[in-house]
Amino acid sequence: RVLILQNGRLAVDGPREAVLAHLSKGTAAVPAPAAPAPTAAPMKPFTIQVGGRKP
Repeated sequence: RVLILQNGRLAVDGPREAVLAHLSKGTAAVPAPAAPAPTAAPMKPFTIQVGGRKP
């Protein structure tokens, strides 16, 4: 899942490395994350800055 926030940040629920790798390719869509293995720890959402103002 992807949320674009009003302050220009992008909140992503998925594996951080996969999302960042996908974004670095310059594609517009973010694929749905694969289902984690039953023993995998739950993933925490994270935010990244996309354009706009610098903090």
